Amino acid sequence: MVMVTGKGEVNGELLKIIVNEVDPIEKVREKFTKSIILSINVGEIQENTITELRALMEKSRGNCSCYFNVIHAGSNRLYHTRKFTVDPSDAFVGEAKRILGPQSVRFSA
Repeated sequence: MVMVTGKGEVNGELLKIIVNEVDPIEKVREKFTKSIILSINVGEIQENTITELRALMEKSRGNCSCYFNVIHAGSNRLYHTRKFTVDPSDAFVGEAKRILGPQSVRFSA
C-alpha cells in the first residue's frame, strides 16, 4: 500500500489526479506525525512502569513532540515533555503499548 498526495481536477465527469508524492505506507506515520500522546492511568500502572517508559523514550529519540495524558481519579491532565522527543516507529509504538496498555498511544498530525 502507498499514500498518494497531490491534487484533483474535475473535467466534466472525469476526475484527474495530479500526483506530487508517493510514500510507502510504512513511512507515512514517521513523515506526518507531529506529536505522540501517551495515556497513563495512575490507578493501573505498575511500580516500574515509569522507569520502563523513560528507558524507552531515551532509546527512541526522534523529532515528534511527546505529551502525557495523565488519568487520575476520573480527571485528565495533559503534560508536554520538553526533555523527550521520540521516533514514532512501529518498535516505539509497540513497546509503549506493551508498557501502558493497548489503547494508550495516539498520534497528532
